[in-house]
Amino acid sequence: MSIDYSLDGGLARIDINRPDKRNALTREMREELADRVEQASADPAVRALLLSARGPNFCAGADLGQFGGEDPASARRRMQAGGHRLIRALNDIEKPVVASVRGHVIGLGWALVLACDFVIASATTRFSLPFLRTGLIADTGIIWFLARELGTLRAKELVFSGKPVGAEEARGLGLCTEVVGDELLDARALEKAMELSKGPTFSLGLMRKLFALSRAPALADYLEWESLMSPQLRHTGDFHEGIRAFKEKRPPEFKGL
Repeated sequence: MSIDYSLDGGLARIDINRPDKRNALTREMREELADRVEQASADPAVRALLLSARGPNFCAGADLGQFGGEDPASARRRMQAGGHRLIRALNDIEKPVVASVRGHVIGLGWALVLACDFVIASATTRFSLPFLRTGLIADTGIIWFLARELGTLRAKELVFSGKPVGAEEARGLGLCTEVVGDELLDARALEKAMELSKGPTFSLGLMRKLFALSRAPALADYLEWESLMSPQLRHTGDFHEGIRAFKEKRPPEFKGL
């Protein structure tokens, strides 16, 4: 099992469990993670959700080793059934969600965090969006979330540069709730999640919905446009060069095509 799920009292906990691969999410893991979030959403016994991961890293994003062998239509279907379904489930759940993060939080891993309500980070945390290194767009709603949290100019700076953002900088940008020592992370995140699980769940859920409604366009509409654009990029020369460079551990040489 690469996704662990448990329920203790009113608190559901989901742990990504593939530490040997920095918790990079395979297609099957993305779908299973979405299943678990939807399970927590539908279960009336669940009053809050804690999202965390095993090992020294939260999530290195999607597993790039699975890319390839798709046309735009099949890639779009895969995106909608996996990453998009997962992000929508996290965004739409009417229960408070706490993310506990440390180490690498990359690409899709950061999208997961952006969809949560509270982010408790270890001082070791490094957020990054390396999409341009592989000639892709920042997908799974990342631009939608960052533009609303930071404004367009600051969001573009992060997305276009792909530069890592440390835990303290993320807190200064309003992208992280708390930063604690690595040895304190698990206890503090659990404490926050347990606190929320004892709150007025229905009220918290409706307020969460109002925060989501305060953003326009709706996430669902944005993801529809994203699903039309992202699959096309997997057939460009720059994408194939980016993947080769990633595997060969060298800088990519893009041609703009």
